[in-house]
Amino acid sequence: MEASHKFRSHTRRKMNVLVCIPTYNAAKTIESCLSSILNQTVKPAEILVVDGYSEDETLKIIEKYPDVRVIGFARGIGKARKILASHATGDIIAWVDADVEIPPNWLELHLKVQERRDIKILSSARRFHPRLPNGSVPEVSCEEKPVHEELGIVQAACTMKREIFSMVDYDERFRRGEDWDFVVSAHRKGIRSHYCDGLFAFHISRSRKRYLKDMIYAGNYVTYLRKYGLWYVKFNPKHFLAFLFRNALIYAIPLSFIFPLALLVYPIAWCAYSLDEKKSVRPIKLLVEIMKGIGEHLYLLKIL
Repeated sequence: MEASHKFRSHTRRKMNVLVCIPTYNAAKTIESCLSSILNQTVKPAEILVVDGYSEDETLKIIEKYPDVRVIGFARGIGKARKILASHATGDIIAWVDADVEIPPNWLELHLKVQERRDIKILSSARRFHPRLPNGSVPEVSCEEKPVHEELGIVQAACTMKREIFSMVDYDERFRRGEDWDFVVSAHRKGIRSHYCDGLFAFHISRSRKRYLKDMIYAGNYVTYLRKYGLWYVKFNPKHFLAFLFRNALIYAIPLSFIFPLALLVYPIAWCAYSLDEKKSVRPIKLLVEIMKGIGEHLYLLKIL
């Protein structure tokens, strides 16, 4: 169900906004991210960072910015966001990932929308990074774009009213997928998420290694079941099917000694991935799903 809203010409009490950034090995992008935040038409009251024990120069680069404060360290983005939310003051929390640049009027436009009392969570899309001839990031506009309700929002660049954290919070058990868990928990509390097509932010393209532990942490469907029970199967059947698929990839080989046709899951998966435009990553996608399946078992055994 969509609910479109028009911008109002008058404004309510001016809101304070605080920017929160979880970081981990972000040395190649954090400087561009921070520069885009500090160049906003509406200045944030504060910029807070929680780092995931970065092994590169991330923290040394942050030290160059006196207006940015590192308030703690956490393994897992769920715990990092929880720490940031607990230290946030003011009216609005703006989440900006360390590999994202926001346009110069991004906070200004978000505040205009957030001034409506019925908007609690407002998300932006991430787009690949277009630059103007002078190297700057272009401004964005949502004047002609509808603001509509959408559950699957992107928290790489979004704003939230701080008041909602009295009802819902990030779950530190989620080292991956904490954003989806948060909006599901909020949804169950009657807090709706909204999205505006015109409020996009820019993703900074960079080469990034795929770590096996990251793939394994992403296989956390068992954690969702423990938290929400069978309600979650009905609420998100696609996630359940993905869970079954991961386990099928793992058990196909041992089952093939009894049911040889079980091996068909691999060519079927290969054909399904061939429909993707990036055909070169098919083997990686299979590996990712297998690693997620291993993660499901580790979560089940409470090893993760």
